[in-house]
Amino acid sequence: MDTRTISEKYAKIGNYLIDNVPELSHLAGAEIIYLSSTAKKKSHRKRVLGQCEKVAEKNKWAIPCDFTVTLFEPNLMALSDEQIVMVIFHELLHVGAGDDIEQGHIIPHDLEDFKLMIDKFGPHWSEWGQVSMWPELTIPAAEQGASD
Repeated sequence: MDTRTISEKYAKIGNYLIDNVPELSHLAGAEIIYLSSTAKKKSHRKRVLGQCEKVAEKNKWAIPCDFTVTLFEPNLMALSDEQIVMVIFHELLHVGAGDDIEQGHIIPHDLEDFKLMIDKFGPHWSEWGQVSMWPELTIPAAEQGASD
Protein backbone atom coordinates (compact mmCIF):
# COMPACT_ATOMS: atom_id res chain seq x y z
CA MET A 1 0.00 0.00 0.00
CA ASP A 2 1.21 3.48 -0.86
CA THR A 3 1.20 5.92 2.04
CA ARG A 4 2.09 9.51 1.20
CA THR A 5 2.91 12.21 3.71
CA ILE A 6 3.84 15.86 3.34
CA SER A 7 7.61 16.29 3.61
CA GLU A 8 8.91 19.51 5.14
CA LYS A 9 12.47 18.36 4.38
CA TYR A 10 11.76 18.07 0.65
CA ALA A 11 9.79 21.35 0.71
CA LYS A 12 12.82 23.18 2.14
CA ILE A 13 15.04 21.77 -0.59
CA GLY A 14 12.53 22.51 -3.38
CA ASN A 15 11.83 26.05 -2.18
CA TYR A 16 15.53 26.74 -1.87
CA LEU A 17 16.15 25.52 -5.42
CA ILE A 18 13.27 27.62 -6.77
CA ASP A 19 14.65 30.71 -4.99
CA ASN A 20 18.27 30.21 -6.05
CA VAL A 21 18.46 28.36 -9.37
CA PRO A 22 17.66 30.50 -12.45
CA GLU A 23 16.23 27.57 -14.45
CA LEU A 24 13.47 27.28 -11.82
CA SER A 25 12.66 30.98 -11.39
CA HIS A 26 9.37 30.58 -13.26
CA LEU A 27 8.12 28.55 -10.28
CA ALA A 28 8.29 31.46 -7.82
CA GLY A 29 4.82 31.74 -6.36
CA ALA A 30 3.72 28.27 -7.46
CA GLU A 31 1.94 26.22 -4.84
CA ILE A 32 3.84 22.93 -4.68
CA ILE A 33 3.34 20.19 -2.10
CA TYR A 34 6.28 17.83 -1.61
CA LEU A 35 5.35 14.28 -0.64
CA SER A 36 7.20 11.26 0.67
CA SER A 37 5.83 7.90 -0.46
CA THR A 38 6.32 4.40 0.93
CA ALA A 39 5.75 2.84 -2.51
CA LYS A 40 8.49 1.01 -4.41
CA LYS A 41 7.26 2.52 -7.66
CA LYS A 42 8.44 1.07 -10.97
CA SER A 43 7.80 1.96 -14.58
CA HIS A 44 8.89 -0.26 -17.45
CA ARG A 45 10.74 -2.47 -14.90
CA LYS A 46 12.86 0.47 -13.69
CA ARG A 47 12.58 2.08 -10.29
CA VAL A 48 11.02 5.52 -10.16
CA LEU A 49 12.74 7.98 -7.82
CA GLY A 50 10.30 10.86 -8.07
CA GLN A 51 7.22 12.09 -9.85
CA CYS A 52 5.81 15.54 -10.55
CA GLU A 53 2.09 15.92 -11.17
CA LYS A 54 -0.23 18.81 -11.94
CA VAL A 55 -3.21 18.78 -9.60
CA ALA A 56 -6.45 18.60 -11.58
CA GLU A 57 -8.84 21.47 -10.94
CA LYS A 58 -11.52 19.05 -9.69
CA ASN A 59 -9.10 17.78 -6.99
CA LYS A 60 -7.95 21.14 -5.64
CA TRP A 61 -10.58 21.06 -2.92
CA ALA A 62 -8.65 18.14 -1.36
CA ILE A 63 -5.12 18.94 -2.60
CA PRO A 64 -4.79 22.74 -2.35
CA CYS A 65 -1.84 23.30 -4.67
CA ASP A 66 -0.85 23.59 -8.31
CA PHE A 67 1.62 20.67 -8.40
CA THR A 68 2.85 17.79 -6.26
CA VAL A 69 6.38 16.40 -6.21
CA THR A 70 6.49 12.88 -4.77
CA LEU A 71 9.69 11.06 -3.81
CA PHE A 72 9.51 7.27 -3.42
CA GLU A 73 11.50 6.57 -0.25
CA PRO A 74 12.31 2.86 -0.80
CA ASN A 75 13.89 3.76 -4.15
CA LEU A 76 16.03 6.53 -2.63
CA MET A 77 17.79 4.39 -0.03
CA ALA A 78 21.12 4.17 -1.91
CA LEU A 79 21.21 7.84 -2.91
CA SER A 80 23.36 10.52 -1.30
CA ASP A 81 21.85 13.77 -0.05
CA GLU A 82 23.22 15.51 -3.16
CA GLN A 83 21.52 12.99 -5.44
CA ILE A 84 18.21 13.49 -3.64
CA VAL A 85 18.56 17.22 -4.23
CA MET A 86 19.11 16.44 -7.92
CA VAL A 87 15.99 14.26 -8.00
CA ILE A 88 13.97 17.19 -6.65
CA PHE A 89 15.64 19.54 -9.17
CA HIS A 90 14.85 17.08 -11.97
CA GLU A 91 11.19 16.82 -10.90
CA LEU A 92 10.85 20.60 -10.73
CA LEU A 93 12.18 20.81 -14.31
CA HIS A 94 8.99 19.01 -15.35
CA VAL A 95 6.88 22.05 -14.44
CA GLY A 96 6.42 24.21 -17.51
CA ALA A 97 5.48 27.85 -17.26
CA GLY A 98 2.22 29.26 -18.51
CA ASP A 99 0.90 32.81 -18.52
CA ASP A 100 -0.17 32.04 -14.98
CA ILE A 101 1.51 29.23 -13.00
CA GLU A 102 -1.90 27.64 -12.53
CA GLN A 103 -1.99 27.28 -16.30
CA GLY A 104 1.42 25.57 -16.16
CA HIS A 105 1.82 22.08 -17.48
CA ILE A 106 3.95 18.99 -17.00
CA ILE A 107 6.83 18.63 -19.44
CA PRO A 108 7.63 15.00 -20.30
CA HIS A 109 11.19 13.69 -20.32
CA ASP A 110 13.17 14.98 -23.25
CA LEU A 111 16.75 15.52 -24.37
CA GLU A 112 16.78 19.11 -23.13
CA ASP A 113 16.17 17.88 -19.58
CA PHE A 114 19.09 15.47 -19.75
CA LYS A 115 21.31 18.07 -21.45
CA LEU A 116 20.66 20.52 -18.61
CA MET A 117 21.49 17.85 -16.01
CA ILE A 118 24.77 17.02 -17.82
CA ASP A 119 25.66 20.69 -18.33
CA LYS A 120 25.10 21.46 -14.63
CA PHE A 121 26.44 18.29 -13.00
CA GLY A 122 28.60 16.51 -15.56
CA PRO A 123 28.13 13.20 -17.37
CA HIS A 124 28.23 11.13 -14.17
CA TRP A 125 25.54 13.05 -12.28
CA SER A 126 23.62 9.90 -11.36
CA GLU A 127 26.59 8.06 -9.84
CA TRP A 128 27.12 8.29 -6.11
CA GLY A 129 30.04 10.51 -5.18
CA GLN A 130 30.44 11.87 -8.73
CA VAL A 131 28.32 14.97 -8.29
CA SER A 132 29.61 18.50 -8.36
CA MET A 133 26.74 20.49 -6.90
CA TRP A 134 26.33 24.17 -7.39
CA PRO A 135 29.40 25.32 -5.46
CA GLU A 136 27.79 28.64 -4.66
CA LEU A 137 24.71 27.08 -3.03
CA THR A 138 24.37 25.62 0.43
CA ILE A 139 21.33 23.38 0.38
CA PRO A 140 19.73 23.87 3.81
CA ALA A 141 17.79 20.63 4.28
CA ALA A 142 20.38 18.25 2.90
CA GLU A 143 22.17 17.99 6.23
CA GLN A 144 22.71 14.57 7.70
CA GLY A 145 19.80 13.47 9.84
CA ALA A 146 17.35 16.15 8.63
CA SER A 147 13.87 14.91 9.31
CA ASP A 148 10.43 15.69 8.02
